[in-house]
Amino acid sequence: MPDSLPVKNKFSRWFVIFSLVFAGEMIFSLPFHVARFFRPTLLDVFNLTNTELGDIIAVYGITAMLAYFPGGALADRFSARKLMTLSL
Repeated sequence: MPDSLPVKNKFSRWFVIFSLVFAGEMIFSLPFHVARFFRPTLLDVFNLTNTELGDIIAVYGITAMLAYFPGGALADRFSARKLMTLSL
């Protein structure tokens, strides 16, 4: 990648990179924010106890942790560009 790219093109690339990182972070953190900000509503609407809601969040965490292993194998097998496109 040459360093003599036009300013507009450099800005455009950084904007795309920032947008992808921001979108990925929002998707990743969404389950944690939902549980934190909407906990009283979730408890009331679904008639859950704090323990049951904690169990649900724990199931999400365990599932995510187990998904890291096949995700690592996929990362070794396919290009990063294809995986980023597929993940978003």
